[in-house]
Amino acid sequence: MTERARRDGPGRAERARWVCLFAAVACAIAGTSVGCGGGRARGRGVPPDGGGVVDTDGGGGTGDDGDVTPGEDSGIPVDIEETIYPGRANSLELAVDATGTPHALIDAPDLGGLVHAMRTESGWTMTPLESGSGSGYFALVASPDGALHAAYIVDYDLRYARYADGRWTFESVDPTSAAVGLALTVGQDSRPRIAYQHQRFDGGFTADELHFAERSATGRWTTELVHADRYDIGWMPSIAVDSMGTVAIVYCEDLCYTQPDMAIKEAGGAWEHFALPEGIGRSETTIVIDAMDRVHMAWMENGDGTAMYAWLTTEGWATSVIDPSFANVGGRVHILPGADGSIHAFYAASAVRYAALDLASGVWTIDHLDEIDVEFSSDVRAARDAAGSLHVAYAWRNPDDTFMGETRYRRYAP
Repeated sequence: MTERARRDGPGRAERARWVCLFAAVACAIAGTSVGCGGGRARGRGVPPDGGGVVDTDGGGGTGDDGDVTPGEDSGIPVDIEETIYPGRANSLELAVDATGTPHALIDAPDLGGLVHAMRTESGWTMTPLESGSGSGYFALVASPDGALHAAYIVDYDLRYARYADGRWTFESVDPTSAAVGLALTVGQDSRPRIAYQHQRFDGGFTADELHFAERSATGRWTTELVHADRYDIGWMPSIAVDSMGTVAIVYCEDLCYTQPDMAIKEAGGAWEHFALPEGIGRSETTIVIDAMDRVHMAWMENGDGTAMYAWLTTEGWATSVIDPSFANVGGRVHILPGADGSIHAFYAASAVRYAALDLASGVWTIDHLDEIDVEFSSDVRAARDAAGSLHVAYAWRNPDDTFMGETRYRRYAP
C-alpha cells in the first residue's frame, strides 16, 4: 500500500467530499476524467500490504477452521454471555440505546412473528412488535437522540416504528409498496431513511424497482423511485447517510449475478447511478459511512465465501481480505468502524466469527465467537455503546431439526 493510500485509509479523518471522489473514481475507470477538490482519482487504489489474516493462536492465517482460537480463550474480555431466546429464529437485528441497553428484533415463528427483545436486570423481555409483522425483511437501528427505529413489512405494507420513553409508535411508510426487501439508516439528524425493493404489477409480470423513503423533521414521509429501468432491480439493498445528509444505496440487479450498483443523492439533489468497479462488492454488500464521512464496504465473495473489506481513498478503492475461509456464502459481513479508525467485522464462516483490523499492520485478527454449525445460522449482528463495549447477537437453527434453534448474546468490554 502506498504512503498516500495509507494516510487516506480508514485510520484518517478524511473530510473531503466523498461523493465527488466516488464519481471521479467511477469516471477514471470509465476512461473519462473528473476533478475532485483539486485532485484527481487514479483508479481502484492499492490493497493493504499482505491482505492476510493473523490467527490469535499463531495459526498462520491459512483459514483452516481448526487454527483459530475461540474468542473467550484469546484475550477478548467477555463480560456477559447469555441466551436471548431459546427457540428458532429466522433472522434478527440488534441495536443499543443511549443507556447502553441492548435491544433485538427477532423473527420468531413460534412467537407469532416479529418480537422486540430487551435486556433488563431480570433477563430478556419478549414483546410482539405488531400483528402480522415478521416476513423476514426488517431492520433496527439506534439514533443519536437515543431512540430506536425499526422498518418492517406487514402484508406488503412498508411500516416504521419508533421506540422512545419505553413505548413504540407506529406509522405506515408506503401502503402500496409490496416491499420484498429493505434497509434502514438514521443520520446524525436522527431522521430515518429506508431503501426498499418494490414489486410493481406490470401487465401480468412483477417488476422489481428500487425505492427510497425519508421522514422529515415534522414526521412526514416522502417516497420516490430510485431505479426502474429494467426488471430485477433493487435486490439486497444496503443504505448509509453522511453528516451532510447525502444518501448512498448499494444494491443488485438480476438476482445479484452482476456487479452491484450504487445510487447517491445529495440533500436536495437528484439520484446519480454508478456501477461499482470490478472487485468491489458482491451480493449482500454492506455500506457504512462513519462519523467522519469515511466510506466502508464489506461483503462475501460469491463462490468461495471469502470475507472482504474496502474503503474509499483519494486514490480510489483500497481492499483487504478479512478472512479467506470458506464462509456462509450469501450472508452479510457486518462492519463497525470505531472513532479511532479501527474496523470490526462480524460474520459466519464455519463458526460465528469476529475480526478486527490492526491499523498499523493492515492485518486482521480473527476470533471465533461460538463453535456452532453455521450452515443453517441466520444472522450475526453487532452494535457499540457509548462506553465502547461491543454487543453481539446471533441466531442459529439445528440443521437436523429446523424447529430447534437459539438466539444468543454476548457483550465484550472495551
